[in-house]
Amino acid sequence: MRLGLLTQSEELYSTRRIVDVARDRGHRVEVLPILRLSVVHGSPGLGSGVEVCVQGTPIAEIDVLLPRIGTFMPELALTVVGTIALDPEVTIFNSAEAIERSRNKIIAANHLAHTGLPVPHTRYVKDLEQIDAAFDGPGPWVIKPLSGAQGRGVMRVDSPESGHSVLEGLPLHNRDVIVQEYLAGGERRALVVDGEVVAAVERTAAPGRFRANHHQGGASRAIELSADERELAVAAVRTLGLDWGGVDLIDTDSGGGVRILEVNSSPGLEGIEAATSSDLTTPLVAAIERRLTGE
Repeated sequence: MRLGLLTQSEELYSTRRIVDVARDRGHRVEVLPILRLSVVHGSPGLGSGVEVCVQGTPIAEIDVLLPRIGTFMPELALTVVGTIALDPEVTIFNSAEAIERSRNKIIAANHLAHTGLPVPHTRYVKDLEQIDAAFDGPGPWVIKPLSGAQGRGVMRVDSPESGHSVLEGLPLHNRDVIVQEYLAGGERRALVVDGEVVAAVERTAAPGRFRANHHQGGASRAIELSADERELAVAAVRTLGLDWGGVDLIDTDSGGGVRILEVNSSPGLEGIEAATSSDLTTPLVAAIERRLTGE
């Protein structure tokens, strides 16, 4: 197998793990750092075609592309994925459409809620008069950017006045946020690969913080999800059209049951592998192998 790995950096833990495991299994890996890539049309000898280049040189032929798109230059990364997908001979493990669908939190919630999957009460509005209505109920609330990962840009507000002040301080063109009910409870991350939960952890925020993400200093411990929770995580990934992803669940203290907080199309492997003391990269590479061979 000739695997193309689209990544922000060759030095990231997840990138190094995927490269090492794939090469150990006898595959050739081409690391494609996003910042070094360009999409070229009509280059000499190409005519009306299109190609993806690394610092001006066309990328090597690949059989499958594994995109890892975080918060770094997502527009370029998605364009590269879409361009490579034009080649019918290349298998894409997480399509550009599915990644874009999952990256936008309100569009993702739309798809999940439309299929009957449980999500927190969420509003997306830009006008300040409508935003006032978003802070209904007793509070508190969470304000999140429409896209992003690792808990960046997420704020908790405890009163409508403070929430309104936060949003009023943002320029209209930058007011692409959602207002979501704050849910207290046990937060879990399930790693779903090719229709199966391969690992799960419970995440706890660092003292003085409310975000439990690994990159925000949160701690994780391995857990076993219930059959219903596993089914919910698999359904979330399938609904968004992803081949693999990280699903954040919360079992609310208020008795509202388990809800889906977010679905990450490029989940990090470092925190969950450390917490579970497990090799979770091999199941990922094995799933790509199965997809390529049709098994």
